[in-house]
Amino acid sequence: QGATGSGDKLIGLVVDKMENDGLKWERTVSYNVGVDFSFFQDRIGGTVDLYSKKTKDLLIQRDLPPSTGYKSMTINQGSLRNNGLEVSLHGDIIRTKDFTWSLSGNIAFNRPEILDFGLPEEEWGTGQYWKAYMGNSLGDHFGEANIFIAGKAPGLFYGYQTDGIIQENDPYIKQIDATKSIGTVKAGNLKFVDQNGDGAINEKDRVILGDPNPDFTYGFQTRLTYKDISLSASFNGVYGNDLLNSNLRYEAMPAKNSSNNIRKEVYANIWRADNPTNLYPGVNSTNPSSAVLDRYIEDGSFLRCSDITLGYTMPKSIVSKIGFENINIFASVKNAFIITNYSGYDPEVNTFAFDGLKRGVDMNSFPQSRSYIFGLSVTF
Repeated sequence: QGATGSGDKLIGLVVDKMENDGLKWERTVSYNVGVDFSFFQDRIGGTVDLYSKKTKDLLIQRDLPPSTGYKSMTINQGSLRNNGLEVSLHGDIIRTKDFTWSLSGNIAFNRPEILDFGLPEEEWGTGQYWKAYMGNSLGDHFGEANIFIAGKAPGLFYGYQTDGIIQENDPYIKQIDATKSIGTVKAGNLKFVDQNGDGAINEKDRVILGDPNPDFTYGFQTRLTYKDISLSASFNGVYGNDLLNSNLRYEAMPAKNSSNNIRKEVYANIWRADNPTNLYPGVNSTNPSSAVLDRYIEDGSFLRCSDITLGYTMPKSIVSKIGFENINIFASVKNAFIITNYSGYDPEVNTFAFDGLKRGVDMNSFPQSRSYIFGLSVTF
């Protein structure tokens, strides 16, 4: 539409996805068996829940060849199954007139599995996988990090395995063809594992490096009361999941083409000709421009104390005299502490939570903050 006056503007629209008239909703069929139980006048109780859920016609963004004029199209393709078990328990360990102690907890096991993609067979890696596709790119320094393989859990980390640092006069220098490898083959650089033994380090040497799906998640709460004083605490945790700590690409990989600060431990153990360590590459090393390495994968298991609250309820005899029904004074700490081996700021992060094709990645994620709360609750 042309402009009709000096104040009019021409607005352009670009459609970047091809329309799919046959698109439909995902279909899910689930089965569930549960048991609730209680004993000793509900002093002890809990639930056990066993489930199986199968989802068909998954909604997937599929890249299109440039000849179509579009970048991608949303299609229905593949199926996914989730089998799981959830258990919760609660109990009053001590219940007297002046003192009580209650404890509750839950644990959940979930086993996701990709059943099919509706894709033709294609060799991946050294030929151990035949139906798979890569997730979305994390950026120029990593490329795609997650692989989705039929018959396995979704979003596994996929990349290159390293074997220390190349030393001077290392036989590895003659074994690997530098012109066909992702990294520079010289002393002080990373040594990559040649998975298929063809003398080159390329995409065919990528392997599964970790799994962002946890073995189980859990939590527990406890509460103690003595007359008008109460103390409660809540905990939550995850066990068995891996994280891609992309920050290690800059903090633990010294290189001449990087201007980032590195960790103290890394600085003390940099490879040099007079200090041929096998831990970190030298300052003149060159890192692969787009590669996910096993050095970035860490155990993401943790136990977090999410809340501790101390409270005092004023006696009714005092409260009623001043015209109130109840007065409670409390102090609490949110995110009190965390127990983990993860070297990043916070293992309970997911930079790309909005994108299911980029799973379990910590890329400059802001950690959860600790807060202190003091309050007064008055009921009229």
